Amino acid sequence: MKTIGIDVNALTRPYRTGVELYVFELIRAMMLVPLQPQENVVLYASAIVDDLGVLPQGWSWRVITWPLPKGWTHGRLSLELVLRTSDVFFSPGHEVPIFTGRTKIVSTVHDLAFLRRPDLYPASGNYRQNWAVKHNSERAERLLAISTVTKQDLVELLDIEMDRVDVVPLACPSQSLEHADEEILAKYSLVAKQYFVSIGRLEKKKNIAFLIRAFSSWKQKTGKPHKLILAGSWGWGKEEIERAIAISNIKNDIILTGYLPEEQKGDLISRSSAYCFPSNYEGFGLPALDAFYYKVPLLAADLPIFHEVAGDAAYFAGVENLSAWMEGFDLAAKGELEHLINQGAERLAQFSWEHTAKGTWKSLRACYA
Repeated sequence: MKTIGIDVNALTRPYRTGVELYVFELIRAMMLVPLQPQENVVLYASAIVDDLGVLPQGWSWRVITWPLPKGWTHGRLSLELVLRTSDVFFSPGHEVPIFTGRTKIVSTVHDLAFLRRPDLYPASGNYRQNWAVKHNSERAERLLAISTVTKQDLVELLDIEMDRVDVVPLACPSQSLEHADEEILAKYSLVAKQYFVSIGRLEKKKNIAFLIRAFSSWKQKTGKPHKLILAGSWGWGKEEIERAIAISNIKNDIILTGYLPEEQKGDLISRSSAYCFPSNYEGFGLPALDAFYYKVPLLAADLPIFHEVAGDAAYFAGVENLSAWMEGFDLAAKGELEHLINQGAERLAQFSWEHTAKGTWKSLRACYA
């Protein structure tokens, strides 16, 4: 019997953003792939994740509780793996426990932005991420990179052997495919096709302060009625973003919604003039696929990762190129980027969670083939 243990504790967090959405969609897709003879899967978590539904035959929960607010992974999960070792342990969204017994490790690496752009993180965050990715990389039999860019970063920055890294791209979160909140435009007094939207953590890495400056400059120049919707919880760099809003001459047209659940994003994105993705760095960039699904133009930072994901289906502008972003706003507001929508649909068809799940299973099974 071959046992594959998977850490899904990230799914017990109250909010799901990029990493948590990846873990959720991946596990649901992996459950649709038939197990091979003599295989079984154990999901480790501090509580059962109800919205994963009924587990298929051969899958089971191992709920392990921990009395302390921190230390579940390196304390309780480490102990579990030492006492009851699995053949393969998969860490899709978190650190690999310090102690894992004799099990072979597979770990997903989401990005190495903290090494490429350490200025985008607080010193404490850099230290923790450095330790985690190096620890995971040293322990892992195989690493899953969510993009070719991330694989290149692993090879160049951490000197990881190329044949240890498998590129397994992401896909569009299925929860976001529903238009469940038709009142969201009324809630924020929005007019369809008269606003731009950006969804994600409001932090320095996402280049939100620059987006605000670019939008403010465009509004001042053109006098257009459009608004800028920023949906997401606060991250590091809050003060810089708040300053950018405070000094903007159109601050009343910049709306912060806070965190939005996936089911509330559909109408907000689909009725916008364009989706804005100005990030300084990304490992993949799931919102690009959301823009394609909801059939709106994508305004994206001119980064290698966005060219990898979007191909020619986006308007690209440099991360600090004010005039290029202003031009992007102008073209989208005039409806002159509609040709990108069909190209986006073609790109979207190249990504699926079925493909992601099969690629993940291939890497896991390579550990005991």
